Amino acid sequence: MISKHPTTAGAPANAATSELVEQFGVIMEADEYPRVAGRLFGLLLLTEDTCSLEELAEQLSVSKASISINIRMLEQRGIVERVSRPGDRRDHYRIAPDVLARTVEQRLARWRRMRAVVSSATASRAIRNKVIHERLDELNRAFEHMHDATARALDEWRQRRGQPRVSNVRNSARTR
Repeated sequence: MISKHPTTAGAPANAATSELVEQFGVIMEADEYPRVAGRLFGLLLLTEDTCSLEELAEQLSVSKASISINIRMLEQRGIVERVSRPGDRRDHYRIAPDVLARTVEQRLARWRRMRAVVSSATASRAIRNKVIHERLDELNRAFEHMHDATARALDEWRQRRGQPRVSNVRNSARTR
């Protein structure tokens, strides 16, 4: 853990945690997030307390404007949440509770949208090429399988944690 409060040295508490923050940046960049957003995620994941924009900017040696843009994106995607502190007018941020479930839900939603497009294309008479039609059918079956398997895994995770299940998992994936 980095600390209860960010350090004032402009970097995470030690080289090991600093390296982890950088690794999160690279990992999330591969998942189409800006590297700064990934670094923010890593820093907040490893910080016990909330952080203000100024503290985050100082910790990561990044401009406050860049932090503001990237933290807003993470907040919109449910990865971080904004909180207030008594007596402090500034916004503070922390990792959202159950961040894994939230990101899996977003992935499931993307798969449903993609599957709807593929299903629509295969149902349309516009695609007459047999090879392309078979390719889209295979993709459709893959999306359905991955969606259902992932949704079941998320339900199992939630049951272990005593949280409500995802409603209508199989029905929400089917668009036929």
